[in-house]
Amino acid sequence: MRQWALRFQGMPPNLMNARLRVRDRIRAVRHWRELAGLEVRAFGIPRLARIRISATFYRRNLGVADEDGDRCRLKMLVDGIVAAGVIPNDTRAFVEWGEVSEARGAPGLELVIEEVDWPPRIKMLDGITDEDSV
Repeated sequence: MRQWALRFQGMPPNLMNARLRVRDRIRAVRHWRELAGLEVRAFGIPRLARIRISATFYRRNLGVADEDGDRCRLKMLVDGIVAAGVIPNDTRAFVEWGEVSEARGAPGLELVIEEVDWPPRIKMLDGITDEDSV
């Protein structure tokens, strides 16, 4: 399967915890969404049936952020990927979440987009996948 690694300088805000005025929040969302769309187009990522998104956040200090907050930071970038036409929308039918980790370095983010097989394997509550039940 194909994969692309996009690097972003700086850190998108965690909109769940950020104390931003509405105008600043809208500006931040628009900025990061457009930035992700530009990167996707620059890499020439085609329309895909389903993707897996993984991320590495680069920070000077490790262990100061929680994974939930980091996943919130990715929402704007995923919206940019959708807006660029890579996938129709960001529901579970089209997006699978991979690992979200952190590493030491200058503040930034590496977003990895991987093409995955279609149809998705949905795990049911009893541990049997949808393919096993057919």
